Amino acid sequence: MRDVTALGGVTLLLLVTVIAVIALLAYRHRREALVLAASVVLAQLSSGLFKNFYERVRPTFAVYGDLPTSMSFPSGHSTVATATYFLLAVIVADLDPARPVKILAFAVAGLLALMIGFSRVFLGVHWPSDVIAGWCLGAAWAFAAAVVLRYLQRR
Repeated sequence: MRDVTALGGVTLLLLVTVIAVIALLAYRHRREALVLAASVVLAQLSSGLFKNFYERVRPTFAVYGDLPTSMSFPSGHSTVATATYFLLAVIVADLDPARPVKILAFAVAGLLALMIGFSRVFLGVHWPSDVIAGWCLGAAWAFAAAVVLRYLQRR
């Protein structure tokens, strides 16, 4: 479960985002690269702002290691992972016309988001409602970014 939760950690998500941005820029997809980078940063910032606003204390029964020092609501791992992986799925689905690729991209994004959220509750570092709120916030960022991409493509 620690390995699964790491899939939503800052280090890996930063690495995934940087590699995706570089690849998009290399293929001259500047809009997608900019929207991806901005959305991931905004998802991270919004998660932190909500944590500071709600100041919800984490569960005290963490299964592994030290309990994180930040507040609990919403789950940052769930927020940023959902935003990142679903926005990547949107970009892949937009760039590849093959239906199986689109289905695979969204299936992988959904599976990753579910697994990461479940791992946060399993490890005792979040309440289930923290994870659900993180999924919603991350999905909102991915949706907003998809709308922005559509708007930019039509212009």
